[in-house]
Amino acid sequence: MSVWLDHIGFGIVIPLLPFYAESFGASPTVIGMLIGLYSLMQLFSPALWGSLSDYIGRRLALLLNIAGTGLSFLLFGLAQSLWMLFAARALSGATGASIVIAQSYIADITTPENRASRLGFLEAAVILGFILGPVVGSALAGRGGAVNFGSPGLAAALLSLFTFCLAFIALPKQKSRPSRLTKWNTQALLTNLVGVLQRPMVGQLMVVAFCAMSALVACQATIALWCEYRFGWGFKEFSYFIIFSGLLSACAQIALTGPLTRWFGEVNILFAGLVGMGLGLLLLPFSTSLPLLLGAMAFVICGQALSSPTNTSLLCQLAGVKQQGKTLGLAQSVAGLASFTGAIWGGFMFEAIGPGAPYWGGALLILGAIAFGKRQITGV
Repeated sequence: MSVWLDHIGFGIVIPLLPFYAESFGASPTVIGMLIGLYSLMQLFSPALWGSLSDYIGRRLALLLNIAGTGLSFLLFGLAQSLWMLFAARALSGATGASIVIAQSYIADITTPENRASRLGFLEAAVILGFILGPVVGSALAGRGGAVNFGSPGLAAALLSLFTFCLAFIALPKQKSRPSRLTKWNTQALLTNLVGVLQRPMVGQLMVVAFCAMSALVACQATIALWCEYRFGWGFKEFSYFIIFSGLLSACAQIALTGPLTRWFGEVNILFAGLVGMGLGLLLLPFSTSLPLLLGAMAFVICGQALSSPTNTSLLCQLAGVKQQGKTLGLAQSVAGLASFTGAIWGGFMFEAIGPGAPYWGGALLILGAIAFGKRQITGV
């Protein structure tokens, strides 16, 4: 519930971000940098929060993240210039590890047989937050006929305050760990992270995840601009598109991920998802009508819904119980690097080469991930 409410806040502000930045005169490349800044902060914060949660407990780590996210939404709502949007995105990225902490908690209490399914439900909760969020954000931004991008940010900040109070009351307190402060130091953290990467297949899975996430975020960072270019959409029309995408992704997470992984195995479903993503990205620039656009995005969305939780589940299995927090934190940092680079090169290619370039580039990157994975990931 806390993760769901937290991501409703993200859903409120994220669809508005490209249009908000455009109102301050930002170019597609600058918009890509703005979107990528969150991911740049995610290079370090999830791994640190994941490891820290192993010592201070999931509850306290989650509360701190919710508080930081709420402050970033407040700054977003009060922004009067482009640099304030950059500051809000940086703070949001620095405290945006709630999903990692929740994944670690789920990994603590599930068995290998049902872990992928439970992680799929978690991602579905995140996606459902993104479904409801755009509805609220669009209504607030367009209230009274005038565009007001600040109101959704303030509403998201209030929602974060409610989420913090709910988590503080509802989440059970954990027993103290007297030895945690003596164990927590930077050298030990780095040693543990290197140890994680030395485990068989962990590094290879993270390479595949990097390529898939970079291609996906290049699409996400530019799709609002592409829809504006192709169909003349504004933030309201794009919000409806986000709602469709979120509903489809949630349905795929809930209905497909668990059954398919049980029937065909996680490795096979991982690569099936990658194929779907690549095909959707390849077709997207040829979408000259709304049905074609929705069809291409359906491939991308369902492919991501299959590949992401199965990759995470495989990492959990390979990491072992005692290393799950560190492994998932490091995986999220890898995803942050991929998202940062994807947003940057996606925005640059959109502006410098053409509106279709980010999607064809992403399809080629997915193809490379499939070729690499087929050669390297065996026997998992």
